[in-house]
Amino acid sequence: MNPKYIFGPVPSRRLGNSLGINPIPLKTCNYSCVYCQLGKTSDLKNEIKEYFPLEEIKAELLEFFQNVRNLPDYITIVGEGEPLLYSKLGELINFIKSNFLPPVALITNGSLLYVDSVRKSVKEVDVILPTVDTVISETFKKINRPHKEIKLENVLEGLIKTREEIEGDFWAEIMLVKGLNDSEEEIKALSEYFKKLEPHRIFINIPVRPPADSWVKAPDLSAFHLVEKYIPEAEFINFSESGMIDPSAYDSLKELIVSVSRRHPISLELLKKSVNESDEKIEKEIKELEKEEKIKLIKHGTKIFIRGISERTRLLNR
Repeated sequence: MNPKYIFGPVPSRRLGNSLGINPIPLKTCNYSCVYCQLGKTSDLKNEIKEYFPLEEIKAELLEFFQNVRNLPDYITIVGEGEPLLYSKLGELINFIKSNFLPPVALITNGSLLYVDSVRKSVKEVDVILPTVDTVISETFKKINRPHKEIKLENVLEGLIKTREEIEGDFWAEIMLVKGLNDSEEEIKALSEYFKKLEPHRIFINIPVRPPADSWVKAPDLSAFHLVEKYIPEAEFINFSESGMIDPSAYDSLKELIVSVSRRHPISLELLKKSVNESDEKIEKEIKELEKEEKIKLIKHGTKIFIRGISERTRLLNR
């Protein structure tokens, strides 16, 4: 099996062992976040449609679970772009819940939850994890760089309505970026908003994987002290995930590297720990994939990461 739409399972800091589902083409999104681990948005759009055939995604899931060795902790709809742009999202969620045991998680920027039909489509998820980086409009434009149709006041209102209507858990996440949303003004404003939103959990993240813009840095320790002061219930996930990638769904090492790294950039350290191959073979395969322009290696902090490259990006770079 060499899946096109699912990947992993991969280790997640919030969700344990997570099987990812990708219903959106790489870097098709209505945000172009400066910190995005998948690189810069190449197709900024706000169009809701069936980007990939739902029936093909269903077939892959059925095949995976017919042969799975260990059930993942979560089935996570996350995408190479923004999953709320997928018109069949509600049907996909219902199919998963009707056929498989693991709970369903949705990782999203939350941008379209002010739209009634979109909000209705996610009502059945077990956990929704929207990003809330700021409640200040100017910062929103700088850090998330949204499509022109997206207005912050609509996003914030949509999140509150979703929290009121959703049947599962609501976990908010803040990605702190030095010089953008790490000030006392920003964090205090977020704390006031969270009093209205009342998420079940709040996670504080920093760019632990290579960001879209190379100037993006993690905040100073003072920002964490501000979080502890104003949002004391927040949980810090400013560390790399533990665990390993499950390679059993892939027919070859190359397929695993390309498939996973396009949706979830992986450290060289994690890859070597996850597969039963020699360092020499792993490095040989990586060099060949680099030459084919299917991946790129990026140094971030003390680690080397592998990030997948889409066909669209390869063409744009030529």
